[in-house]
Amino acid sequence: MAQSKPSRNAWFVVLAIVLLCVPLILSIAWGAYLSDAAYRTLQVARDWGAPVYDSQLLTQAPLMVGLMAAAGEYAPKVGLVFSALGWSATAVLVFYSLRAAGRPLAALITPLLLVFNPLVVTTSGTEYSWVLALGWTAVALTVFSWGSAKRAAWLKLVLLILLLGLHFNAATILFALALLAIDVYNGRAGWLPFILVAAASFLWGLIIIPRAGGSPVVDPVLWLQNGARLLANRQLYWLFVPFVLAGVWDVWNSKQPTAISYQPSAINHQAIEGERVAPLQQLFLPLFLWVVAAILARDTFAPVLAAVTAVALAGLGAAWLSRWVLMSGRLEIDQRRAALLVPALVTLPLLLVSLLTLWDFYNTRPLQQAELRDQAANWLLENADPQATLYA
Repeated sequence: MAQSKPSRNAWFVVLAIVLLCVPLILSIAWGAYLSDAAYRTLQVARDWGAPVYDSQLLTQAPLMVGLMAAAGEYAPKVGLVFSALGWSATAVLVFYSLRAAGRPLAALITPLLLVFNPLVVTTSGTEYSWVLALGWTAVALTVFSWGSAKRAAWLKLVLLILLLGLHFNAATILFALALLAIDVYNGRAGWLPFILVAAASFLWGLIIIPRAGGSPVVDPVLWLQNGARLLANRQLYWLFVPFVLAGVWDVWNSKQPTAISYQPSAINHQAIEGERVAPLQQLFLPLFLWVVAAILARDTFAPVLAAVTAVALAGLGAAWLSRWVLMSGRLEIDQRRAALLVPALVTLPLLLVSLLTLWDFYNTRPLQQAELRDQAANWLLENADPQATLYA
């Protein structure tokens, strides 16, 4: 039995509220501690115009630095809210993209995994969430026909300019030019947007190259070692591995475009006619290439981009496993109830891992450790012998 339209709308309203509120709540609860990248941006914004300031970051992230400079004394709070809203925007865009790709169940699971991910707080105050949101939107506009092709091409040009203004480096330039080249190849746009972005990137790059010596980079080997150490120290992350592999399998075996789509509902998965479905390969291939380019460019954004791509694949994997269980015909419960229960049980371990990691990070964040040290110092001042020697 098909789910009624008011019921579906209620699901979407609840999901929208969750996706908007969760990153904000997590960021506010996390407190004033921001990442090193966020503090560096705040310092550059504060020193903008001074005789000595970090011109490298100013030229690589001019929009973010400008926003923080305009916020003045409220810059830390503005950066926190700005970053949280970026994660909400990314989650909403992932929802619509996967739904348009014929994966309605994954469209519900993946955004929830994103907003409860520890990256929401560990990247708090940076531009990374909006880099993801703009990049994912540009990919979606390349893959899906949302409105006029010409209008979509120019909208994508604006989004890519904003993307480069937030995070300008070799990997982002290659990503932007690749998406514009796809439009040229498919006949959806002429060469003008490609030429504009290429020329602007070249001219801006001439400004950056003389200042490139102080740019922070990520050593790919060190990054892989840190990833292995993370899996070794936090064994619960291994739960994501089979789901990521299932997501890769789903992407690899997704069919070519057909005239069949799926009802965008968590309950009803019946096929409906009349809507073309783009294969998942077209959605994820640009993201995979962006990850590789960011790693090769030793971009500080590379670990975040790779982690978010893995979370998206884990969401696809959870949806694929849920469909496999539902289609196996081995469940002896009502089909409508099973369509709700099975995805919830499959996704629950991933959400629990994210929540436990968030709690662990919260209790061990530097701000919390500083508060504990202050409490210990106050206790020692009150109770220890003034002549005593403290060894720490």
